[in-house]
Amino acid sequence: MHISIPAGELKPAVAGLAKFIDPKNPLEALRSVKVEGGENGIEIVGTDSETFARFKAGQGGIDHPFLVPFGKLQELVRRLPSHALVHLKQGMIECDLGTGRIEEVFDPLDPKDFPEEPEIEQSPVGLPESFPERFREAIACASKDTTRPILNGVFLDVGESTGHYLVATDGRHLFSANSFKLPVPMSVVLPNLRILGWSGLGAEWALALEKKGGRFRLQAGQWTISSKTVDGSFPNWKQVIPKTPETVLSLPENHSFKETVKRFPEGTDRDKSILLVSERGVVSLRDPSGKSSSSLPGATVAGPDISVCVNRDYLTKALDYGLTTIGLTDPTSALHFRNEGRQMVVMPIRREHQQQAETPTPPTEQKTNMTTATIGTESPRINGNREVPTNGNIRPIGPVSINSKPAIEVAIDNLDSFKSHLREALSGISEVTALLRQAIRDQRANEREIQSVRQTLRSLQGVRI
Repeated sequence: MHISIPAGELKPAVAGLAKFIDPKNPLEALRSVKVEGGENGIEIVGTDSETFARFKAGQGGIDHPFLVPFGKLQELVRRLPSHALVHLKQGMIECDLGTGRIEEVFDPLDPKDFPEEPEIEQSPVGLPESFPERFREAIACASKDTTRPILNGVFLDVGESTGHYLVATDGRHLFSANSFKLPVPMSVVLPNLRILGWSGLGAEWALALEKKGGRFRLQAGQWTISSKTVDGSFPNWKQVIPKTPETVLSLPENHSFKETVKRFPEGTDRDKSILLVSERGVVSLRDPSGKSSSSLPGATVAGPDISVCVNRDYLTKALDYGLTTIGLTDPTSALHFRNEGRQMVVMPIRREHQQQAETPTPPTEQKTNMTTATIGTESPRINGNREVPTNGNIRPIGPVSINSKPAIEVAIDNLDSFKSHLREALSGISEVTALLRQAIRDQRANEREIQSVRQTLRSLQGVRI
């Protein structure tokens, strides 16, 4: 019982599965892939116990599923030429190179230890052609902060019948696209999975959502991915969209300003700041220290002169996405990048904050400045709370700490300690689970031995001398 697959077909499967299979997982089954016969032929399945990814590997079928250690398969396939033929079977991987064979032997694993994938009754519905590209743009703007799980994904907003949106934010910049109508029954947040942002998925996507279980299934080419949606209510993101800008910059369609930003000298500040300046009808980039300047030829201006300090990484991303219209209100208000149904909102960097960081002030004076900057600034609201752009971030207003160590740093230290204890607890749970599984196997073996002894005793009782 084995299957044969060309190495060239296995390489994309290995590349995709490597994006969520943890090679250090204490459970051996979660470090393995399951080879089984599906409705459309052979499928290779990987999981981290919550996300399942199936790769259609070819035609044919097998009688019983079996497990293959993913680390061994990955290491072997990476070194093979695309024409090599790989044979997968229980306890062995064989490679036919044409000039010889390579064998990798391992202890057989019980496929019953592999987690069962929850079923989704709904059938996947095809998504618009532009959806995959827009989704990858959005997922690159999603938060990776585990303390804000609702932002760790892409929001499919279907609340308005006139148009649906893809939205993602990390609190510092926000991206949305609404150039399509999504055939989904409800608004959900799809998680920020590395494999979903991978360009190796197929170009045609279909999506199925389960209302009760909170799961989804995505079909993309040879891949079928299922996982949980993110629980919670996504913030009212439309409240942070600037209304009417004072100054509008229009960039030419075929510009190379992204390369200009990359070549621009980097400063020493941690915010990676760069000045976007409109002066006398000329648009340019400047170093906040005033040492460097570079004009953007072909850019046009409508409105008064303005200078805004922004993070160069966010500016590069907006230019890379092809957002060619930039709305500016004032140096403390958000920058609004737009183009054909797509938009990105980027919070500016407060230059007075930078100057305070570069030039230390006495404790009393610094406290007064911080209090004035916090209370005296009006800004957009999210979920009814006024927030201010500080150091390029959207942060809720709260009391100013006068302790030697700010409260937020103490909170972060406590979170780090909590995460450390949580990892130890999860590791202990995994070890106990492995021991329980081993105990079950030992119990089954003991039961078989006892049954064998009983049968032997019965046969002996029937012997007459």
